Amino acid sequence: MAEWLDRLWGILVYVVGFVIMFGILVFFHELGHFLVAKALRFRVEVFSLGFGPRVWGWRRRGTDYRISAVPLGGYVRVAGMDPSETGGQSDPRIFYNRPLWQQMAVVVAGGLINLALGPLCFMTAYRIGFQEPAFLNRPPALGWVYPDSPAARAGLRIGDRVRRVNDRLVTTWREAHRAIFIENLRPEVDLEVDRDGSVFRVRLQGLLDARGGAFFYGIAPLPPVVVDRVEAGSPAAQADLRPGDVIYQIDDDPVESLSQVQDRIQRSQGRSMVFHVYRQGTFRSVTLQPVWDAQLRRLRVGVALRPPATEYQRTRLSWGEAWRRGWHDTFWTIGLIFRALRNLVTGELSIKTLSGPILIAQAAGQALLIGWARFFQLMGLFTINLGIFNLLPIPALDGGHAAMILLSALVRALTGRPLSPRVREWVAIIGMVLLLGLTLLVLTLDVLKLRG
Repeated sequence: MAEWLDRLWGILVYVVGFVIMFGILVFFHELGHFLVAKALRFRVEVFSLGFGPRVWGWRRRGTDYRISAVPLGGYVRVAGMDPSETGGQSDPRIFYNRPLWQQMAVVVAGGLINLALGPLCFMTAYRIGFQEPAFLNRPPALGWVYPDSPAARAGLRIGDRVRRVNDRLVTTWREAHRAIFIENLRPEVDLEVDRDGSVFRVRLQGLLDARGGAFFYGIAPLPPVVVDRVEAGSPAAQADLRPGDVIYQIDDDPVESLSQVQDRIQRSQGRSMVFHVYRQGTFRSVTLQPVWDAQLRRLRVGVALRPPATEYQRTRLSWGEAWRRGWHDTFWTIGLIFRALRNLVTGELSIKTLSGPILIAQAAGQALLIGWARFFQLMGLFTINLGIFNLLPIPALDGGHAAMILLSALVRALTGRPLSPRVREWVAIIGMVLLLGLTLLVLTLDVLKLRG
């Protein structure tokens, strides 16, 4: 019962986090369309907070302001903006009767608002402040090298200090982590390493992790998970696990966090598991079988674990510095997104690295549990992704709508006639099919990643 309650609570947190984040970003996206359309005197028929049936609202100057039943963002309806509405009305406020630049302004306004929210979200996060591990601001000396990993096979050792990543100088673990695990959008990474004054270079060939979300190189700032206490008579005690042992692998999967250990134990269904541990300079493997705890209603092995990072510090910036860092992070994120798109097209980046609504909801829920600073930081990343993706020339999205407006104007200029309504309808249908296909793909990838 306790396990099911924990799962239900986790799902609820994920849903709430996703609804809050997605709802805010979609609402401001539609608000962008609405404000520009109103400013340019288009006929706006509906501005809705939420989707679905109308719950409450009022009408003013021809616009139905409403609250709808499903609290996920909102929508705006501009007369004549639907591709199926191609003519027949002389009202100058109708979308297709307005100048080209005004049509384009209304269409791209939503995506631009999302991009503008990026620096505001980042600034808010920095003003709230983060509780972060102290090692992030220390020199990037390796605190752990996983056995039989790309790093171990390249000859790296605990204590080696990373000086450069892909020829870029790094002086802290924060810089090294960003350069290796975030900015490096390919399996290979080149490191310049200092070992006791001797400098050498290595190239690590990363392995796509079990969830397909990141590359695994086998290096870490600290040992992954440490045994704090062992319960007498437990499976862990019988397998001779001891306080201070470092658990770095379970079966064939590297361990990088406490949650991974806990998740693997619950997913074992009571089957025997091989724990690979490091103890005072030696590596060993032990087999233990989780047992069912009737009181806690979960599987356990009888150990208390502690995370490697036990020293934290709070980072909170002034208004001016938060504003500067907010814009810096915005442009950095935009650059990263376009490099990722390029690498996806060229095949350097696997499609398995894409995340869909399930993993986004999980990330939003986890950020909400950590604190508002992390939540606003994730919202900044998400709103920039949403803005750029929406402005790409993909049919059924704002960028595709803008491309169709330009194409229709070009056809009219060359032939003297507007683009055929049938062509517009078919493009809209094809775009919707492609969008649904992409949605199904990322949902499938999300499920496969969650199943490990």
